[in-house]
Amino acid sequence: MHIKTQKALKVKVKPEIIKSALGSSYVKDYRSKGINASSIPTSVSYALFRKVFELYNNNLLIDAQGPFDYPSKEEAITFNYEICQVCSDAVAQNYIKIEDGKKVCIECAHFIR
Repeated sequence: MHIKTQKALKVKVKPEIIKSALGSSYVKDYRSKGINASSIPTSVSYALFRKVFELYNNNLLIDAQGPFDYPSKEEAITFNYEICQVCSDAVAQNYIKIEDGKKVCIECAHFIR
């Protein structure tokens, strides 16, 4: 989501890619401590993205949609995630909903009702 333009993309990335990225120095040593992406050494950023692209080549995304209007306020960033128990998407913990005792993404929460 881009705060200034109020536009967003929905990108569905394979869960194993999210898991790999969350274990990287980029996330553990910098982003999870609140360090802005532009302040992270280029060598650290490059190492993460190079690893991801080398491992997954053209198989990074499951789906991408947008851009679409998404009026929102700036929210705290989380680097903890859960796997939706309905569709298996990797979801930031602050976006997980509990429906019928299951941890689900926002989209699946709407389908369960």
